[in-house]
Amino acid sequence: AFLRKLPAERVFEYTRGWLFEE
Repeated sequence: AFLRKLPAERVFEYTRGWLFEE
């Protein structure tokens, strides 16, 4: 939903951030 408001690279960077946070 809110991800659509953000650029694709931002979304990927954000998701990669919490996916590999551990």
